[in-house]
Amino acid sequence: MNRKEFDLSGVSMWHELGYTGKGIRIANLEGTDPSLWFFNGKIKDPFGNVSGVGRNYHGHQTADILHQVAPEADIYILSSAGSYSKNKAEGKFIEQSIPFMESEGIHLVNASLGGTNNRILNERIKQAQSHGVTFVTSAGNEAEEGAGGYARSGVWIAVGAVHLSGKGEILHAEYSSIDEEVDFVQFSDLYVHDARPGYEDRTFPVQGTSFSSPMLCGMLALVQQLFLERTGRTLYQDELYEFMENYSVDLWELGHDTKSGYGLFILPNPENINVWKYVGKE
Repeated sequence: MNRKEFDLSGVSMWHELGYTGKGIRIANLEGTDPSLWFFNGKIKDPFGNVSGVGRNYHGHQTADILHQVAPEADIYILSSAGSYSKNKAEGKFIEQSIPFMESEGIHLVNASLGGTNNRILNERIKQAQSHGVTFVTSAGNEAEEGAGGYARSGVWIAVGAVHLSGKGEILHAEYSSIDEEVDFVQFSDLYVHDARPGYEDRTFPVQGTSFSSPMLCGMLALVQQLFLERTGRTLYQDELYEFMENYSVDLWELGHDTKSGYGLFILPNPENINVWKYVGKE
């Protein structure tokens, strides 16, 4: 399942070399059903966010992509709920989820949703980044209308979408938001498991930046495992960003552009990575 995309992005090679997200903790900002068979017990639900039981559901699908890319990472389902205004940010995301990320050592956050660009929330996210949490979000499916709130904030890594054609061409997804705020692109049009009872053998494709975002986030879990094992620590968000810039393939204009950001991030051969370049010990 998704073999061609995983081969092209380097995920298959990294899996074969033993990089599967082991020891890495990812937060996904929506509920799912942790008991679904295809999660292999890797979904953690500390605050009772079980959702979509017995049916196909967005949260199952984004967590499924995370788990396919990083099968040994622990995935925590946390709430993105909040109420915001110019001088206010409150609700479960800022009051419960972010403190949990810090106290439990969450390495990566995926938000496959539009979200909000709120000054107070953004400052709180920067605090969490200083604790080693990296925030990844979908750029949005609004094409020329631009990126969503989280993606516009400048504190999240905003991920656009590309599709792999039957001929093996990398195509810009027509729905993917076009904006200066797009940082990178990753594959969407990926296959997920049918979550309904009696359909255990069925898979089907899903499209949207909702799925390119967890694809990229899962790839970063493999990178974090490598750095943890080789250097004794994971990378901070700015360090991961530099790493992705160095290993992304330009798709349209040279350098950063509004369709693909810095391009399609591809995992390099681990043997060719100078890890100390990124942890400040070169």
